[in-house]
Amino acid sequence: MRKTTLYRLLLSVLFLVGLSGCYRATVLTEVQKDGTWKRTTTFTASSSGGDKQKVTVDEQLQPFFDLPRGEGWQISRSTSKDTGSGTAEKYIAVRRLRAGDSLDHDVVIKDTKTKSVLMVNSVRVREIAPGQIEYVEFYRWKGEKLEKDTTFSLGVSLDDVLKIIQQVVPEGLLTLERRDSLAKNARYHMWLLLWGPNDPLANDFLQSAFSPDGVKYKLSRRLLEAWQQILDQTFGEAIPRAKSALATKAIAKEEMTALEKEGFSKKSEGNQQSSSEESPVPITVRLRLPGTVLETNGEHDPLSEEIYWTFYAPATRAKDIVLRAVCKVER
Repeated sequence: MRKTTLYRLLLSVLFLVGLSGCYRATVLTEVQKDGTWKRTTTFTASSSGGDKQKVTVDEQLQPFFDLPRGEGWQISRSTSKDTGSGTAEKYIAVRRLRAGDSLDHDVVIKDTKTKSVLMVNSVRVREIAPGQIEYVEFYRWKGEKLEKDTTFSLGVSLDDVLKIIQQVVPEGLLTLERRDSLAKNARYHMWLLLWGPNDPLANDFLQSAFSPDGVKYKLSRRLLEAWQQILDQTFGEAIPRAKSALATKAIAKEEMTALEKEGFSKKSEGNQQSSSEESPVPITVRLRLPGTVLETNGEHDPLSEEIYWTFYAPATRAKDIVLRAVCKVER
């Protein structure tokens, strides 16, 4: 297994983000009581102040996105202030759809080197029972999937983890099949821990230069939660909870020790050639429903009453991202 940890990979990627500027996608779906819905897809190119070759917002965004256009779309463009002295140039695509309609590929991310498609989406809004409206959106990676030997954890090797687990599991329980399952589960959980959806740690690493202590404590808590899920998924009830909790804490400590040696805000010294596959595009998906939310895997904002998801495009390399919510409407 390669020695490159997810943390080293993350440092390289976030360094490239700083070099190439910030490009992001924000999606808003507004559903009405009759099931009709409005889709607003906004692509933003942010830049700091200073000299920069003047190009249109379309030219800035097209290397990263296949921008929606054509029949059914209303297109507008705007420029506004961004954080600090920067500016945000936006390409805004709006479309109105009927009850039961589906929409494909209004968020398409491309590889800037090969021009090939890396990620696509599809969304549908439909009535699944009288008075119940379901929203489902899929994000699917079309590029190279996450390889089983690419990365394992944030800071420790599989051998280190196995040594800790061997101290708490009954003899003979750590079979070859379970070792493979452990590696697969850890790779999957740690990847989504970094990239999302919902509260991706990549956001915290971007802020680590300003508040490294805050990132440290949040990371230790998230690592404990993630490793407990990994061990539960791998071993089930074969390990008593008290012993798995000891192993979880020991593994998380090893992770934190490795990360502190690296330095939370250390810059990468790797390859500085950027592409969409290396530079993660942040995606925010917002949803406004007309009734009482019955179920969702998203987060709820009590001020706007919106459901939302935040993640980076590489999250879909591990598996398809499925966003879902169901509401009940009074008619």
